[in-house]
Amino acid sequence: MKPQRIALLSPYTNPITGGISSYTRELSAAYVQRGISCIGIAAAGESNSNFTVVPGGKLVFCFRALRSLTKWEPDIIHGHSQHWYIILAGLLGKLLNPSAHLLFTFHTPPDSTSNGAIDSLVRSLLRFSDGVVFVSREMRDLAHLPPSIRQAVILAAPERLAVSQGMDHQWVKRPNIVFVGPLVWPQKVAGVLMLVDAFAEISRSFPDWRLIIIGDGPLRPSVESRVGQLRLSGRVVLKGFVESVFDEIGSAEIYAHISLQEGLPLALLDAMVIGTAVIATPVGGIPEVIRHVQTGFLVEPNNDSLVAGLGRLMRDWKLRETLAAAAKEYGSKHLSWDKVAEQHLRFAVEERP
Repeated sequence: MKPQRIALLSPYTNPITGGISSYTRELSAAYVQRGISCIGIAAAGESNSNFTVVPGGKLVFCFRALRSLTKWEPDIIHGHSQHWYIILAGLLGKLLNPSAHLLFTFHTPPDSTSNGAIDSLVRSLLRFSDGVVFVSREMRDLAHLPPSIRQAVILAAPERLAVSQGMDHQWVKRPNIVFVGPLVWPQKVAGVLMLVDAFAEISRSFPDWRLIIIGDGPLRPSVESRVGQLRLSGRVVLKGFVESVFDEIGSAEIYAHISLQEGLPLALLDAMVIGTAVIATPVGGIPEVIRHVQTGFLVEPNNDSLVAGLGRLMRDWKLRETLAAAAKEYGSKHLSWDKVAEQHLRFAVEERP
């Protein structure tokens, strides 16, 4: 069966920034390029060409999403995230349209502080789906879903604009280290703080270098406080959200994604195809796209490893160029949203064993 209509369910869309916004936008475009009609329904953000936003709370989202699904009768209902209201809306949609294939893609690792009752509810509901996709093997293993639930790992891809910018632009490199990501999740921001600490130590030997942090969120004050304590104002710059993140990544010598918790960060994939050398911690799906000293530089999440890794890259311009070129070639050849869409479609309609 070739699907003709796909409905995407998401907790948020633009202008709320985050991996799910970018992921669903890119995946929707890939489905449309295959001649498939798409509608998107999101719980937060602003309505746009890809998504209709349903304000009013989670139960309202379930009701109004169900109404749209019943009216539209999609061949595939594709939910994004493990939020209970996304899963419930998808399940109810399938209940009223049994011929629809119900698929969920999980983007972030399970939250160890989540409500146990809700977690049990989510697991029970997933048994009625046609499958769950994870963006990394680590996420799949951490989820511990029962084998009765069909599961797959499908890697994300760089954003299309990043790919085109990487092909069309030649940036003048500056002695900058850039990190991109929302300052929302404690385990992710813990990595940013680690990056600031390591930069404070190594920067004494590299007075011309700066660390640029792009992103915003409720944990930004903790990063600003650390920068102030280390007297790095002027050398560590928190820019918040910027108009052209690709220019920031492209003009930097190093892209550093230091985090203790990840799915598979799109900003890292973007840096690869843009042509900036990457240093990262081996969490989530990062080790599935970064091969140490081949397509990037992997460091353990501790100060000594990070200082040593940064120092090596900052000293060796030839290594930076080699890693950047290899990463760009790998990302351009092996990672695309057309492949992501194809793998989701194949998994969604595949017969259960």
